[in-house]
Amino acid sequence: MTPNNAEPPVFGQHNGYDIYPMPMFARLEAENLAETVAWYREALGFGAMFEMPMLVHLRRQKYQDILVMPGRDAAITDAGLTLSFAADGEVDALFEQASKAQTRGRSSVEAPALMPWNAREMRLTDPDGRRLVFHERANDPEASARMRAMFEKQGS
Repeated sequence: MTPNNAEPPVFGQHNGYDIYPMPMFARLEAENLAETVAWYREALGFGAMFEMPMLVHLRRQKYQDILVMPGRDAAITDAGLTLSFAADGEVDALFEQASKAQTRGRSSVEAPALMPWNAREMRLTDPDGRRLVFHERANDPEASARMRAMFEKQGS
């Protein structure tokens, strides 16, 4: 048995992507499968690891896997769920790429913004209305002081 923090084994490659047990992935239903897949490819640089008529396995980087299936699952879209992906050093480039992508369905892009928790976040909405965040460390020297002040205020 391997420790919880060990990398999963790699079982080869398919379409240029490593095959490994995925510790977590998002499974999304799309009103228009082709439109949603095209948006993820164009706006965010996801590639198709595997495609068949009823399922497309998209991957951007290791552990950034999305399985897209046709259908409409309002519970996922409307439940307040946000998919969040680490993108250290890539947020600005992703914003530029996503801003140039063709708008499809309900897709939208917001400029990167500094968050109080020492992160820069770019927020998007996919064609089916799901919220996504790509984040990176902000390296803001005043963030620790702000966080400390927020916790002290909560404790009083």
